[in-house]
Amino acid sequence: MSLEKYEATIQACLSCAMHCESCSSECLLEKNLENMKRCIELTKQCSSVCILTSRFLASDSDFVPQICNLCIEVCEACAAECAKNYMDPCAEACQKCADACRLLSLQFT
Repeated sequence: MSLEKYEATIQACLSCAMHCESCSSECLLEKNLENMKRCIELTKQCSSVCILTSRFLASDSDFVPQICNLCIEVCEACAAECAKNYMDPCAEACQKCADACRLLSLQFT
């Protein structure tokens, strides 16, 4: 599979990572940090897995299907948590990334 076929997924992953970092920073400004703990954890984890996924895609790794499946799982968990906390831009970016990874992973089945 050529790298051009990964471009949309790489962009979705990078966008998601940036939204997650921003969301995490916003969560840290909340008065009751205990209520935001799960959101902060998931946005940090999601950002990390999205960066890792984009790197695996850029290098055309043999493990693209596996990393995409992990990315889907983490992004969907993060999207749900962010939506619950009214962090809609982050939730949308996470869902777009999960959808892009899902679409790509279908090409491997």
